[in-house]
Amino acid sequence: MISYVVEGEIGDNHHDTVSWAKELSAHINSLDPDNPCRILRKKFGPRHKIAFIQNFDSLAHLEQFHAQLAGDEKYQELMGRKNLTKNGTVQDHVYEFVD
Repeated sequence: MISYVVEGEIGDNHHDTVSWAKELSAHINSLDPDNPCRILRKKFGPRHKIAFIQNFDSLAHLEQFHAQLAGDEKYQELMGRKNLTKNGTVQDHVYEFVD
């Protein structure tokens, strides 16, 4: 099992950033409903970070889905608005489960 996590710092307009994250997550979920994209915020401490997490059964599935996203017009339009996160703070991580 592979987990794909993207995190970044929320920009000046917290409400707009969370609304954008929900719209992006909903679109991703419409493309791959079997692997839901979830939004995370810190529960304790500074709440200026937001993250997306999505699990895949294999690295090949993750790569295939990202290739699909690269050609998806709506996804590209939504990603064009990612300036709602602070510039240079977005990082992505790929984790594997340890059994």
